[in-house]
Amino acid sequence: MRPDGKRVKNLSAIQRITPYLMKTKHESLVYFNQIVAVNAAFDLVARLNRESGKKEYTLFTVILTAMVRIGKEYPELGRFFVGKRLYERNEIVFSFTAKTSREEDSKTVVVKVRFSGNEKMKDVAEKINREKEAINTASGDTAGDSDRILRLFFTLPSFIRSLFFTLLKGLNLCNGLPKSMIDSDPFFTACYIANLGSIGLGAPFHHLYEWGTASLFLAIGKAYALPVQTASKELAFANVIDLRFTLDDRITDGLYCSRALEKLKYLIEHPEELL
Repeated sequence: MRPDGKRVKNLSAIQRITPYLMKTKHESLVYFNQIVAVNAAFDLVARLNRESGKKEYTLFTVILTAMVRIGKEYPELGRFFVGKRLYERNEIVFSFTAKTSREEDSKTVVVKVRFSGNEKMKDVAEKINREKEAINTASGDTAGDSDRILRLFFTLPSFIRSLFFTLLKGLNLCNGLPKSMIDSDPFFTACYIANLGSIGLGAPFHHLYEWGTASLFLAIGKAYALPVQTASKELAFANVIDLRFTLDDRITDGLYCSRALEKLKYLIEHPEELL
């Protein structure tokens, strides 16, 4: 038993042999790029912010709400391997990096947020804004559990750090990590998200982390203009973004993943359905 998931049973022969053929995440990487139109999302965000009188919503709010919806509708995307055992995740949880301010040299921290799967855009915006407030009001000594743990870890001699991490890997393989550590570690998550578009960068194809249970990495790029086909079959320029996914191919089949990511694209392009 693990505190973050339950063992998936009744697997097919192909699913059972896969972790023996592809032993690590790096042997199992699949890359997928989506070009998503965001004009409707920008319009909705602008309208909601006007109505609220402050900047509560962003494009990231739309994307994250769509991810929450997909997490509930397509739970197999949250599966993960530990050793050669496949697990179904107990909760919808995402990790992403955030800046303590907009200054170039400001501190970067990692945020880990849990969802029930029933949240609407307003609920997601409130969760994100609470996290931002906590980050902005945090002092250097209270910038997050993972940050404090890392600072303590690097006070140890190098050989002890190596032994300690070897011990942690062994505990994880035998499901011996404590729940408190899994809950605070951002790498034990369904998806790690990098919103590079918020700082004006394009989206790369990112690797997966061998440590932790993230079987999906999402990189969000900046908006740019691209000719797209309208409903009347004509071409017109629209704002689009690249969503670049890196996926552990062992967790589920390709058709399931494709349907889930196409539904994600649909929700972002029709954001009114997330209200």
